[in-house]
Parts: sequence; C-alpha cells; structure tokens
Amino acid sequence: MGAIERKLRHEILPYLITAEHLRRWRPLRIYTFYVYAGEVFVLLAGLGIATPITRALADGKGSTSTGYSQLLDVLGSGYMAAASIALLLIWGLLKFYVRTEDLPKRCNLLKSSIRQCSQLSFQVKQAVAKPDPMPSLISIQDKLSYLIDRSIAEDAWPDPVFPDIDHEVDKYLTGLIAPHKANWQQFDSDERPTARRRRPLDEGGVDARR
Repeated sequence: MGAIERKLRHEILPYLITAEHLRRWRPLRIYTFYVYAGEVFVLLAGLGIATPITRALADGKGSTSTGYSQLLDVLGSGYMAAASIALLLIWGLLKFYVRTEDLPKRCNLLKSSIRQCSQLSFQVKQAVAKPDPMPSLISIQDKLSYLIDRSIAEDAWPDPVFPDIDHEVDKYLTGLIAPHKANWQQFDSDERPTARRRRPLDEGGVDARR
C-alpha cells in the first residue's frame, strides 16, 4: 500500500464514512422527530384545540364548568382522553430530554459537520483524479481534522471513528482509487523526487568536478 492509499485508508475515509453513519445517530433522530412533531402539534393546536379554548376565554360568558366541558370535548372521553394525556406526558418528557442534553446546539452543529464532510468527500474524488493527489489530500485532511476537533469539543461528534467500519472503508477505497491509481503510480511512494542539486563551481565558473 502506497503513501496515497495509506492516507486515504487511515486518515481521511474512516472519518468521512463515520459522518454518514452519524446521520442515524439516535439523539439526532430524536431531535429531528421533536422538531417535526412540534410543528405538527402547533398546527393541530391551532386548528382543533386552541380555537375553542380561546373562544371561550374571549366570550367571557362561560363559567368554569363550561370551559372544562369544552376542554373535555377537545380531549374526548374514555380512551381518547387517556391517549391525549399520555401524548402530552410523552411530549413533556421528550422536551425535557432535548433541553437537558442541549440537543438543539449539538445536533445543529453535527448536521453542519455532516454537510461539510459531504463536500470534502466530493473534493477527495476530485483529488484522486489528479496525477499527484497528495497535496490536495493533505489540504483536505487539515480541513477535516479542524472540523472534527471543533465538533468533538462542542460534544457534537460522539465517536471520532464509528466502530466496525473497516470493511466499508476498504470497499470505498477500492472503488475510489481503481480508475485513477495507474495515473499516479509514480507518485504513490514515501520517497518523492527532490530538486536536483546544482554542481559546485570554481572561481572561474567552471564545474569543479570536471
């Protein structure tokens, strides 16, 4: 395995693949459900619950029993009332969990990091198509390291590398470099060509080694 392959295999691809796995991170899923459920609940409240209660308060004519009767009409009775109360409790616990774990900040930062990793994945595909991918890969690795370090510091990146992804990394690496490896074979080594040293000259400007 050459230098370019090692950099991809050990220093870049595991983190890009981890980013894809983190799309299914459980707290991120819970937070996404919380956000969409909140919008749905607000819509339902505006259509079916807030309207009769607000009307009763605005009229100022109904007694406490009247308002209570309207609330029961909204929630229903029997199983419907129990289900409504259970949903309210679940929503309350969900909201408590989201606030306690600071999921709005963590998940929004994680989603931003995942989007940036997708962009870096595209840059990797562009880099390996060049005759010498190493300079571009070094730049990509620097950006990736900064991104992940910041996310970990903000507790928005659970695991630096997702466990048990070696097979995925190897498969991705093979498909990534197969069309281009022959084009950069001469550069895929630890010892890269250095600038040719100039021959020493004598006082007359003639090569002293001649």
